[in-house]
Amino acid sequence: MLRSFRIPLLFLFIGSLLGVFLRWQFIEPTRGINYSNFLHGHSHIMFLGWVFNALYLAFVFNHIEQHRQQFFKILFYVLQTLMVAMLISFPLQGYGFWSISFSTLHTLGAFVFAVNFIRQTSSVSSLSMQCVRIALIFFLVSAAGPFSLGYLMANDLGATNWYNFSIYFYLHFQYNGFFFFGILALFISQLESREIQFNVNLARTSILLFTVACIPAYLLSTLWAKPGYAYNVAGSIAALLQLAGWVIFLKMVFDVASSLRNNFTSPSRSLLTLAPLALTAKFVLQILSAFPVIAQLAYELRPIVIAYLHLVLVGGISAFLFSWYMETSFIRADRAKAATLVFIVSFIGMECALILSPRWSAVQPVLLFSASEYIFGFSLLLSLSYLLFGLASRKKADKNHPFG
Repeated sequence: MLRSFRIPLLFLFIGSLLGVFLRWQFIEPTRGINYSNFLHGHSHIMFLGWVFNALYLAFVFNHIEQHRQQFFKILFYVLQTLMVAMLISFPLQGYGFWSISFSTLHTLGAFVFAVNFIRQTSSVSSLSMQCVRIALIFFLVSAAGPFSLGYLMANDLGATNWYNFSIYFYLHFQYNGFFFFGILALFISQLESREIQFNVNLARTSILLFTVACIPAYLLSTLWAKPGYAYNVAGSIAALLQLAGWVIFLKMVFDVASSLRNNFTSPSRSLLTLAPLALTAKFVLQILSAFPVIAQLAYELRPIVIAYLHLVLVGGISAFLFSWYMETSFIRADRAKAATLVFIVSFIGMECALILSPRWSAVQPVLLFSASEYIFGFSLLLSLSYLLFGLASRKKADKNHPFG
């Protein structure tokens, strides 16, 4: 199964190349290219090819005994066939018959994975396993978003608010549900496996707050449509609950900070510093987005939306996953120092360029180049960091590796 862990890294690199291509369109547009189709392909590869695949393998690795992994291995490679089909079909037709069919089959496969995984681990009651179950449930909830797109497109509702509601429904329950609870599960699993004593009550309280707040927090993604101030109030309460849960969780982490420093490698510690900072910014921004003026501003300024999505996916989720890869020796930490440095620099640079781009005319005389050129350059560097992480991945097991 060791080689399987390189597949998410491969899809990550391919997805990042699609991202570089999309950024190039703002500098020198390519004739005959449908930008939206490639954007859909990019997002599906990053979500499913990278994060879903990485979490799938991590969950199986952490919680399924080796002699019971065969079914999950076969299903994993079936899902990879569908991923390749989506990689081809989405850039060609966007949300068309084939791409929707392949993504639907992938979701059904994910459902099979979730049901069988939960069934085989029903006797496990660890805190990390509880997070895994919550993550998988939210993944299945998120599927209602893309499933509804077929109905909307068939009934000529693609240009209505309902189309955007469906997209944001999917994004919300992926980012705040599956992705977030997935990395929480992996982090807590590391504490459990290394027998690092942490305050379980604090962790349980934070997880409860995250879970309760996740569904109403979706309302924050609808405020641009001005549904009414009641939605702003409900969304702000959910955002405050999430922030409270995050503060409690960080308190638990700070209490074991010395143990973390002693148990984690140097590049991994750098990523474990970046990820909480990015996620803290996310929770604060969610509260700000409950204010009508800011909600509308964020919706109208696309670079700000992209900066937010990258803040969470790249700075929060991906940074942690790279750390997990290192701590489980699927990426050799001693060979990933350059990759980590390039990753952090390019991420920060891209975030700054995206945030400044709406007011770039004020800074261009100093920075010389256009915002699009800077964003393209940093996206190229980010892609390079993914390649370096892939090259630092372990190609075969040895006696010191869990699969050795």
